Amino acid sequence: MKSPRILILDDDTAVGELLGEMISMLGYRPTSCEDAHIALSMLEHQPFDAIISDFRMPGLDGREFHRQLQNRNPNLARRIIFLTGDPHAEEIRTFLDATGNSCLGKPFRLSAIEELLAQALHPQDSDVAVETVAA
Repeated sequence: MKSPRILILDDDTAVGELLGEMISMLGYRPTSCEDAHIALSMLEHQPFDAIISDFRMPGLDGREFHRQLQNRNPNLARRIIFLTGDPHAEEIRTFLDATGNSCLGKPFRLSAIEELLAQALHPQDSDVAVETVAA
């Protein structure tokens, strides 16, 4: 059985690289992307099992990325874990409550990434629909 493929979407190269290393340590196959438009194009041609996406990005932000992916692939849109330095901001909480997506607060821990990816990939095993994990 192949390891799940995880798309990392973050405009900060260093964050994307760090996440990629951490996700590899957990046994997943990460692919990094710095632009949401390119990520949407990649998703048309490559299968991914889950996505970790920054919420605040220039151009197409996390909310709009989710909306566009929801129209194309609603099942995958449910498996986006959003990444933000301010997981308790009202606009983010409102969005997460509406979508049911999880959020990983910066700075993040390997154990938090592991927990949220397990929930995203196996939602039937989780009692919590929306989870915010902060350091």
